[in-house]
Amino acid sequence: MKNDSSLGFVLGLSILLVACTLSPTPATDPVQLPGEENENTPVNPTSMDVTLADRLTPEVLPTSTPILLFADDFSDPNSGWERYREFDGILDYENGGYRMLVDTVNNMFWVQANLAEPLADVVVQVAVTRLSGPQDAPFGVICRLDDQNQYYYFFITSNGGYGIGKQIAQGGFLSSQLIGMDAPGVSDAIHGSENEINEIVASCAGQRLSLMVNGQLLVEVQDGDILQGDVGLLAGVRAEPKIDVWFDTIKVMKP
Repeated sequence: MKNDSSLGFVLGLSILLVACTLSPTPATDPVQLPGEENENTPVNPTSMDVTLADRLTPEVLPTSTPILLFADDFSDPNSGWERYREFDGILDYENGGYRMLVDTVNNMFWVQANLAEPLADVVVQVAVTRLSGPQDAPFGVICRLDDQNQYYYFFITSNGGYGIGKQIAQGGFLSSQLIGMDAPGVSDAIHGSENEINEIVASCAGQRLSLMVNGQLLVEVQDGDILQGDVGLLAGVRAEPKIDVWFDTIKVMKP
C-alpha cells in the first residue's frame, strides 16, 4: 500500500479518504475533520453468478463485447496484492478473497493490482462485502493510478453514499476532490447491511467516468486530467475505526 499523507476529501458530512507514504506501511497520522472493538472473523460470501455483459449498459460500456485484460479471484495468495497485518489494519488474502480492515481513525488504505503496463480505458468490476464497521466508511475501486500517485476513485458507503473523485497533483501537493458533484449522491441501490454483496462496475473510457452498482448506473462525469495507470481497491474510515471489507473476483476489461 502507498501512503499519500496529503490526501483527504469530504464525503457528505466529511467521510474521509486519506491515501497511503511511499513506504509500504499504511498511514498512521490522523487528518483533522469536522465531524468497538469487533473481533468477528470474516466469512466468505457467496459470489454473484453474473456475467459482465449481463450487468453493463450502453451508457457505461460503449462496445457490446468487453475484452478481459486481467482477472483475479484472490484464491492464490501469491498473485501480487499487498499482504500487511499490523496494529492499524489488515491487507491480505483471506477466505478466498481479499480483506481490507482499517483500524485507525481518519485513514484510508489502498492497494494496487501491479499490472504489467499502465492502462488508459478500462472497466473495473468487483464484488465487495462489508463484514463489519461504520456505515459511513467508503470503499471501492481505483483506476489510472499513475507514478505521481494520481488516480480516479469510485466509492460507495453502506448508508447509500456514492461518488467519483480524483487525486491530482497541484502546486507540488496532492489534492483530492469529487468530480461533477458538490456532495456524494445517495442511492437505495446500494446494499447497506453487513455481509451483503455489492457489485461495483467503474468505467474509465476517455474523459467519461461512470459508476454502476448492483446493475444501476449511479453517476457519469467527465474529466481528462489523468491519462493512464494501474487499477486498485480502497477502503477508509473517518471518526469511527474498523471498517472491514472483503473483495471477491476483480475483473479489468477494455471497453
